[in-house]
Amino acid sequence: MAVNSDPRFVRYLLDQHVLRNRPFSLVDVGASGGIEQHWRHFGDSLQAVGFDPLIKEVERLNATELNPNVHYVASLVGCREIAKQELNNVFSTDPHCRTSSVRAWELLNCNYPATYYDQTHDGSASSDLIELDEYLEQNPSDVDFIKVDTDGDDLAVLLGASRLLSGTGPIALAVETLLVGCRLPSSNLFANVDNYLQGLGYSLFSFEPRLHTRAALPKSFRGGQPGDTFAGQARWADTIFCRDVCIPGYEAHFDVTLTPEKLLKLCGVFEIFCLEDCAAEVLINFRERVETLIDVDYCLDLLTPPLPDGSRLPYREYIEFFEKHVETFYSGTGTLAELEAAKEHLGHQQQIVRLEEQLALKDDENRKLRILLQEANVPHLQAQLKNSELECAELRYSIESSLALKLARSLPRIPAPLRALFRKRP
Repeated sequence: MAVNSDPRFVRYLLDQHVLRNRPFSLVDVGASGGIEQHWRHFGDSLQAVGFDPLIKEVERLNATELNPNVHYVASLVGCREIAKQELNNVFSTDPHCRTSSVRAWELLNCNYPATYYDQTHDGSASSDLIELDEYLEQNPSDVDFIKVDTDGDDLAVLLGASRLLSGTGPIALAVETLLVGCRLPSSNLFANVDNYLQGLGYSLFSFEPRLHTRAALPKSFRGGQPGDTFAGQARWADTIFCRDVCIPGYEAHFDVTLTPEKLLKLCGVFEIFCLEDCAAEVLINFRERVETLIDVDYCLDLLTPPLPDGSRLPYREYIEFFEKHVETFYSGTGTLAELEAAKEHLGHQQQIVRLEEQLALKDDENRKLRILLQEANVPHLQAQLKNSELECAELRYSIESSLALKLARSLPRIPAPLRALFRKRP
């Protein structure tokens, strides 16, 4: 998931001491390795609790944590009712056991959690289970964000936080969801998670699918360990759900009212996850509610990105420029470098078309030769067909492995106004 390495708006909130008395509160379920670095942008205004069943890893994290308001608990987190369910012999479409990552674990003979999640490599895990509603009843906190990554039980964690989510609750959540699996109401399928959270007022804002190749034909892993791959079937996804408070009538419909601090924290989350446009919309729509705490116009300037040519303007001038020069925001038309890239992209596409035309001709030639061979067993025709099929295979390989195809697939489609620049004149 893309994150902003320089959240200027969040830094402004800290400089203005906006969060001094209402720190940003994070709950991290699946916290081995520690809370993610982007939350550290909230500095001393961050308080967090992380849960993970790996006992020695949690001890290590607590021993090395420098922020006194961040601590870790060695426990499973879920929902007791879900934990009681028997799921034996339930049909599943999840190809997990057939993936190249699982095969790699077998070949390496490794205990995956102990090897990659537990930095002490002890691997001992707690069997205790707690529901978030139970924990927060004993340890009250005005939670702003929940991150859940349990490798399969994320919906159970959310169901165990039903009271928390039914109130004003967090402003946003990060959830790992399956795209394939058991079709049960309690399974961690994206459809179930999305349906549950939408009913509580959370909308999907970001979705990043993760791919897994089959063990039958592995391809490169994305990281330095067996896991998701650059190609293959989309098996699961990282998602971000947020309160879309700018929907007309939102607060009345869901019976929630966000305080000025909650609204500004929501804007901070949007900025961290590269959704500055959503943050700007909140500041504009709730200007009267937040302007006692911040300079709204200055914050809009902080959120404003560079123009397509790389130059910067204040927010109001940026909007004026967009409304007068919409065409400059087309992909590939902003700078000279982008124009050159568009020309190169077009050349790659044309090369692919030529290769595909050659392949089509060869396929047609092969079809005719097969028809002739059905009518007569002629050795020289058989040899000709064999040679032609080899040529087809070489053409297919050229198309699939060519730099042209890789680049063309990685680049966006050229907008119609730009394509017109390269068309042959009659």
